[in-house]
Amino acid sequence: QYIREGYQFKTLSDTEVILALYEKHGLNLFRYLNGMFSFCIYDMKRESVIIARDHFGIKPVVYTTIRNSIYFSSEVKAFYAIPEWRPRPDMNAWHSFLNIRFPPSPFTLFQDVKKVPPGCYIYLTKNGVENNFFNNHIKMSNIDLGNWNGGVFRYYSLQAEEAHIGYKEAGEHLQTLLSRSVKKQLIADVDTGVYLSGGIDSSTLIALASKYKRDKLSSLCFGFNELTDENRDAGLVAKKYNTIHHDLYINDTPLSNFRKTIYYMEEPKVNCLQGFLISKEARKYQKVMLSGLGGDELFGGYDIYTIAQYLDTMNKPYIRSGVHYSAVLIRMILSLFPFLYIDNFRRGTDVLKNLTHPLDIYLLLRNSWDHDKRLIKNIYKKDILRNEASTVRNNFNHSFQRQNTITQSFMNFELGNKMVDDFLSNEDRMSMAHGLEVRVPFLDKDIVEYVHSLPLSYKIKMGNRKIILRCLIRDKVPNEILKKRKQGFTFNPVCQFKKDLGPFAAKYLSRERVEESGLFNYRYINKIVNSYPERSLRWHYFLLWKIIGYHIWEDIFIKDGGSFE
Repeated sequence: QYIREGYQFKTLSDTEVILALYEKHGLNLFRYLNGMFSFCIYDMKRESVIIARDHFGIKPVVYTTIRNSIYFSSEVKAFYAIPEWRPRPDMNAWHSFLNIRFPPSPFTLFQDVKKVPPGCYIYLTKNGVENNFFNNHIKMSNIDLGNWNGGVFRYYSLQAEEAHIGYKEAGEHLQTLLSRSVKKQLIADVDTGVYLSGGIDSSTLIALASKYKRDKLSSLCFGFNELTDENRDAGLVAKKYNTIHHDLYINDTPLSNFRKTIYYMEEPKVNCLQGFLISKEARKYQKVMLSGLGGDELFGGYDIYTIAQYLDTMNKPYIRSGVHYSAVLIRMILSLFPFLYIDNFRRGTDVLKNLTHPLDIYLLLRNSWDHDKRLIKNIYKKDILRNEASTVRNNFNHSFQRQNTITQSFMNFELGNKMVDDFLSNEDRMSMAHGLEVRVPFLDKDIVEYVHSLPLSYKIKMGNRKIILRCLIRDKVPNEILKKRKQGFTFNPVCQFKKDLGPFAAKYLSRERVEESGLFNYRYINKIVNSYPERSLRWHYFLLWKIIGYHIWEDIFIKDGGSFE
């Protein structure tokens, strides 16, 4: 289009298209972009700087300001090259991370380092002269750098309008959008493969990609040597579409890679280890992979959404009060017992007490614990909530938008928060650690906007999840795939405790090490480590994982100056 209009491109790079768009449309260029990106434009003529991130946060951008300078990068490690920069933990962000496994945007685990939020850009002009080269985007915060100032602006947010469209027509249009997205994202200078778990999302990608790929499609599945492995299911789909399939299994001591993983991730995420290992193996076969990430958030694939729907049925005035008082009574009884496995039951009663507060319910279901004074006292040695941190609820209150139902509230929040700051962050950092590009066809802008506008009942209804997506592929995948229960790509925490989490905790969480840190309560940690392994301690094992991660992170980024060695 631009060549026809007479634009003289100097390269064959797709990046130059951004400059052409900017030259013609200014900061309205984002209307014409659809994909993953982060970029900076320095406009010498207008003496302005733009640092932008894509609509849904697929690619990361972090920044820090020191005196009258701004520094930005895709990772915090770059800031160690700044002589004046000193790495320090942000205990407010850490507190949220220790509760629900990711820090609240725009914060990072490093003090004074922030993320550019999804659908946002930093805009700075010299001498504060703002021109009319951009539309009326919402200013989120100010940035003052002496002669240069501006702020963080939001150029995009999902609209909440519901489309009035019949189910059949909705499915047909979704089929068109998915096919178009997969076809576009198969375009590459190198061969492209697909992560295949044997679930609905990845099987959909295989079914669609096989239509457009001239050569045989490559697929890859990763197992943990556990009963919940999905390699068999993936094999059924691979056989149906005759893919070049790679069936891989993790070794019995994955935590031997944890330090290296944290170095690249810059956060000790529970799910980063499997991402690091699968990317390492995938890179042996491919340079580009397609991932089904985003499908669960869009179509209601997680267990938490099913739970939310059942809670919605209880959230009626004539039911709610009875549930509330019953939960209060049970909670009082449970508080008399000091056993570890009682923690999960207390959490369940707290959920039922808070039916009119969806954010509180969400945090409880995602394993937040700072609502419970007993747990705060058990986990922390010092009261960081008094001076150094805010509650998790306060940290996420601004980004949690209450909808008509608990279910819709959860899905909207996860699409804009957990998906971005947990899953997408993990996917990008772990793949790029091995020079692997991972693309996410479900997060095509047209697909996200369309699926977001569909009635909730087209996606999830009382235990039935991904309804419209299942309907689209029911003739394209084996019946076992349609009927299977979602497993999730993660370690079984009980099995992992028996393999190497227990011994790893004994090594990294000795009394001497924990007391030197001064943050955590050794007695509670030791109680978990020495308890008999059982499923009721699942939450406690994830907590151990994060506490171990804190100490390794502290070693790498605070004590050792950002060095992996």
